[in-house]
Amino acid sequence: RLSTAEFLSMAFSCVSVTVVVSLVALVWPGSSVASHGDSRRSPPNIYRKAAQHHAHAAAGESGGPAYVTKYFSSDVDHFNYEDNRTFAMRVLVNEERWDGQKGRPIIFYTGNEGPIDLFWNNSRFWTETVRDHFGGVVVFAEHRYFGETMPFGNKSFERQNIGYCTIEQVLEDYAVLLMRLQSTKYGRGPILAGGGSYGGMLAAWFRLKYPSLVTGSLAASAPVLQYVNMTDQYMWFAKVTEDFRSAGCADGIKTAFTFLEQATKTLKHNKKDKATAALRHSHRQTDERQQTVDDLAGTFSTCTPIENGTQVESLIAWMMDAFGELAMVDYPYPASFLGSLPAWPVTKFCEGYGSTAAAAASVSDRRGVWMAMRRGLDAAGLAEKGKCLNIQTTGEDDSLGALDGWDYLTCTTQSMPIGSNGDTDMFPPSPYNLTAVVDGCRKKYGVTPDFTWPRRYSNYFEGCSNIIFSNGLLDPWWTGSFHHSPSPSCVVLNVTEGAHHLDLRAPSDEDPLSVRRVRERELGIMQGWVDAFYGAAAAAGEERRRRGEEGRETLVYQ
Repeated sequence: RLSTAEFLSMAFSCVSVTVVVSLVALVWPGSSVASHGDSRRSPPNIYRKAAQHHAHAAAGESGGPAYVTKYFSSDVDHFNYEDNRTFAMRVLVNEERWDGQKGRPIIFYTGNEGPIDLFWNNSRFWTETVRDHFGGVVVFAEHRYFGETMPFGNKSFERQNIGYCTIEQVLEDYAVLLMRLQSTKYGRGPILAGGGSYGGMLAAWFRLKYPSLVTGSLAASAPVLQYVNMTDQYMWFAKVTEDFRSAGCADGIKTAFTFLEQATKTLKHNKKDKATAALRHSHRQTDERQQTVDDLAGTFSTCTPIENGTQVESLIAWMMDAFGELAMVDYPYPASFLGSLPAWPVTKFCEGYGSTAAAAASVSDRRGVWMAMRRGLDAAGLAEKGKCLNIQTTGEDDSLGALDGWDYLTCTTQSMPIGSNGDTDMFPPSPYNLTAVVDGCRKKYGVTPDFTWPRRYSNYFEGCSNIIFSNGLLDPWWTGSFHHSPSPSCVVLNVTEGAHHLDLRAPSDEDPLSVRRVRERELGIMQGWVDAFYGAAAAAGEERRRRGEEGRETLVYQ
């Protein structure tokens, strides 16, 4: 085994989705880690929320092949021979297409930031299409510190225990598991690793670290470059803006945010901000402050009245997250992410924004612009017409149990800078604040993010082989992935009409032609890997046989 120090330090996370994925500046429930100086929630909260929403989306899917749940023992610390502690790792297995012959392919999913059974339902290209094509065994492994795979049970997130939540340990979990499965049941055959978002990053790193074990990897929507000094922090929200501009309402959204920023200043003008709430209970005010409160109430209809500047900032942050998420999941069919989203939700938002958008953007009609925003939210499935808008709970539910593990990863190697500047995007300026991130991580976990980890590891992609990086060009995470192949045998496939790892989801009649073509291309590339594996195995067997005969001959002549 390699020691932790010897293994390439790597970076980022999705979890997610799956997570599915979290970005460098995130806000901790109850112990705020912000990416900027003010009290507004951090835009990098997007990835942290993606970790939840990726799994929520998976939970909303139905169907898919059945699986058997198994539990395998894994070392708590693979790199310390003095530590004999173990834990149970949850693994899902499907053998429906396995003919019982040893050496068949293993279709492996590198579990990411959430319960593994939820990712199973969300990855039917992997569990059905790829499985049926190769006639192999499907194996999904759960990431330590997520789902049921808790190394220390309900004490897993205590300070003395959470330090084993590292990518190095996770990849070793997967490697040991696969070697055990091959040696005890399936025999040595090709292993195809795959995953989406953070899971796709793990799949890419898995092939890099264990090239003799992993035949090849599909890294779908894997932002392996979304790190400090590697990708411009402003590209993510610029891409979100581009999506909404293509749908026709980015300018109107920008105007709405401008009015909200002005409202923040208006409601914060009195330093005794807390006293603002009392105005609602006094006689009706006619000043600008009360008019702002009335306009907010009459347009957004939030469940909790917005009566001070801090609450306006919360609304701004909620909407920034919401627009990012709509761009991520701009699928061609209805999906369950933040709620019941329609097909092409970005377009639906702009349609809901309405024909008044252009006029509202050019005229100082604050109330009209905000009403258009609310109509767009209703149309996109982020709010329900006639009901109040809840900006307090969306994205903060931790029923998936994904936050603690993901938060720790973002405080060690998976910190990703994402910010807005108001120039290249439609959002209020909210730049990434490295100092605030470091301070927050030290306060919560007593650790300092290793911002050099991604750069050290990314250099190895220049010599990578047998990795497919697939990117949906509608997906803002595309900005942090490879846009061109890093090496001759690491292929980048860009999907013109694809959102966040759409190619991993169940094939649908609604899929654009570009998505269908990329799946065909992925199968073709993987077929080449498998053929090469069997060809090399046959050649190696012949070579061993020849050497064996020569060896016996040599012994005779001695």
